[in-house]
Amino acid sequence: MKRIGTTIMAAAIALAVMCAGAWAAPVKAKLVGIKGDVTARATADAAWAKAAEGAMLPEGASVKTGADGEVSLVWPDGTAAKVYPLSILKVEASSRAGGASKTELNMEKGRVMSKVAKLQTSDSVFTVKTPVATAGVRGTTFDTAIDPANNQATVAVVEGSVYVAVGDVEVMVAEGFSSMVTAGEPPAPPTAIPPTQLQELKDAGNELKEVAETAAAPEAAPAAPAAPAAAIIETVINTVKDNVIEQTTIQNVISDVVQQGCPAGGGCVQGTIEF
Repeated sequence: MKRIGTTIMAAAIALAVMCAGAWAAPVKAKLVGIKGDVTARATADAAWAKAAEGAMLPEGASVKTGADGEVSLVWPDGTAAKVYPLSILKVEASSRAGGASKTELNMEKGRVMSKVAKLQTSDSVFTVKTPVATAGVRGTTFDTAIDPANNQATVAVVEGSVYVAVGDVEVMVAEGFSSMVTAGEPPAPPTAIPPTQLQELKDAGNELKEVAETAAAPEAAPAAPAAPAAAIIETVINTVKDNVIEQTTIQNVISDVVQQGCPAGGGCVQGTIEF
């Protein structure tokens, strides 16, 4: 029984450490530079309300701009996204886990320029989804727009490179080039951006960079407290100390505390312990 107890204790401690480290902390974006008609809502079911300068936009929230509306979203790492008039943009995902970051924006219509800080890990992602294609980057500046007349999306790259994907078909777009995507078709081969337009995009990108650098971006929400992990360890240790407890009961206790300590999607390792 002593050997079994030692094994269980080690497994529980390992599970606790993994659970504590795997929690992804949600990160909110700050609304800055509001001009004209800009509204926001926290969830898809909530009513649209006038957006306030400095308001924090959580995961699942959306912003909408009118004919004269503009607003920029700024994240703590310096990443920023400027939403232009007549646009709807939703923050599908915004989280950090250690050095890894995950930001997914969904643009229903309109135009957004993204200035993405250099991503720190290979599993970090920043994507902008449109009804016809997805654009993703690894530290760059790019402009995404949807033509409402034909539902055609255009991705123009100002710095770095961007992948444009439709299903399994992916096209890499280099700096100074753009790619168009029509609904139901793969991304078009990249073409050079006219010099005048490219300069306008560069100026807009530099302006967005300044906004990101000067905005008092919020700090990332703290990681999940260590208390749940400590509780797991303490519960299992106390259980193992009781040498007369049944093996089935030990397994049930471990299962219960793991389920309580690890949130859904938290990356915890779960399973059974062989006796």
